[in-house]
Amino acid sequence: MSTATKPLNSARCIGYWLYFFRVSIAWVAINSRLKEEADILFLLTTNRPEALEAALAARPGRIDHAIEFPLPDEEGRATLVRLYSQGVSVSEDGITEITKRTEGVSASFIKELMRRIVQFHIEADGTGNVTHTDIDNALDEMLFKGGMLNLKLLGAKTE
Repeated sequence: MSTATKPLNSARCIGYWLYFFRVSIAWVAINSRLKEEADILFLLTTNRPEALEAALAARPGRIDHAIEFPLPDEEGRATLVRLYSQGVSVSEDGITEITKRTEGVSASFIKELMRRIVQFHIEADGTGNVTHTDIDNALDEMLFKGGMLNLKLLGAKTE
């Protein structure tokens, strides 16, 4: 790693934590001022539960229910591919290829992948029938050229 990238990575990390800290403090302040009988629901979401502030996660009454949505399995990924490919035609072979090559990714990753597949398709010929080349180009861009940060941001397993 070159020294030129260290300040940028540090700045991103500090920026993330400052944002997270501000959101956490605001939520705690609002939550502590509410009357117990208030009918208000806070919905908190994260794809990084390990990064939750310990005081926020461990304190009784701050988070009443935690629901984990697992990463989609092969059938779920195939369903998402069909959902997000409306407007273009993806063959069953194409759907199978995508689902096999995207094990361990989130639904948002599949959505972005389909957007990029369509983008490559339009640039290539735009006939409405997605090709294996379109799929390969989009997967290469997201899985290899985008690097680890791209994978983390889109919710893929990186271990």
